[in-house]
Amino acid sequence: METMWRKALLIGRWLLPYIRSAAPVTLALGVIALLVATWWLGPRLEINGDYPLMAWQMRALVTLGVVLMVVIVWGTMLARRLGKVNKAKAEEQREQEDPILPMERRQQRLLDRQLQALKSNLPGRKGLYRLPWYLVMGLEDAGKTSLIQRAGQTYTLTNVTRKNRGDRNPFSFDWWIGDNGVLIDPDGELLSQSQGEGATGEIQSRLWNHFIAWLERSRPQRPLNGVILAVDLARLSAANEQQREAHAILLRTRLRELMEQLGSRLPVYVTFTKMDLMYGFAPFVRSLSKAEKDKALGFTFRLDGQQDQDQWLEQFAERYADMVDELTERLPDVLANTRDNEERAAAYSF
Repeated sequence: METMWRKALLIGRWLLPYIRSAAPVTLALGVIALLVATWWLGPRLEINGDYPLMAWQMRALVTLGVVLMVVIVWGTMLARRLGKVNKAKAEEQREQEDPILPMERRQQRLLDRQLQALKSNLPGRKGLYRLPWYLVMGLEDAGKTSLIQRAGQTYTLTNVTRKNRGDRNPFSFDWWIGDNGVLIDPDGELLSQSQGEGATGEIQSRLWNHFIAWLERSRPQRPLNGVILAVDLARLSAANEQQREAHAILLRTRLRELMEQLGSRLPVYVTFTKMDLMYGFAPFVRSLSKAEKDKALGFTFRLDGQQDQDQWLEQFAERYADMVDELTERLPDVLANTRDNEERAAAYSF
């Protein structure tokens, strides 16, 4: 029985395009047949001993009603089709006047597609909130991808969702869906919004603001659980004071835009990348034990610091001094285990 229904369904799907294309002809033939039957067989129609269509006036009224009904149905269909055509023309006109609009719509499709894939793999009413979402922010070539890949997570679902990557914007988002969290990695150009030769940065700005609005709509209870800020330490150390200040202002501006549009304060985890490119890093780390190498080099702030927005400055000074003291305590052992004088000098400078 089930096999028969499947065959019938397949046949129906095969015939459906032909039925749709022949619908106007079929409708016209049906109306003609109804009118012919009204005038030819109508006088013979008997209802409770009466012949309501015996008089030609009654048949004329029925004919008029059928024609009016056909005109109304046909007019409604034409109006809908005309409305779709006008809407398509209006959208085309909007896209011609605003060339960034197609990019926003493409980004909307890509983000919605990613969201649907996430929902299908995390079912339930609270499926979107089962894993924390983090936005990984950083400028071009800041080492975000390497940071994510070396975060100790297993990104099983990411490999599945990346199979179809043909439909992409010039500036896009990479989604890393792991067992313990979701990491969203925007292209660095969306943050820098560089205004190079012949460019204004408007495309990046529009796509960035569109993404923030999409986050707020798609995950309204808590759009993000935090921000991971990747800062290229090698580039920062080689920059002058003016360049560092510009770098800080740029990142602070993007963070402020994000939090103001989402209407919430987010925890920010600042991560310095490419530390291995710093002079003296390799000889300093080489002599450390595996446990010492696996230990995170950094610190966090106390939660009570949220009450006073400037309290973190005092905490930063304390925690940074503690971190430097810890590195200084390791230095004698590092120097003792380093034989080469040049490497010893490099480790000391680090």
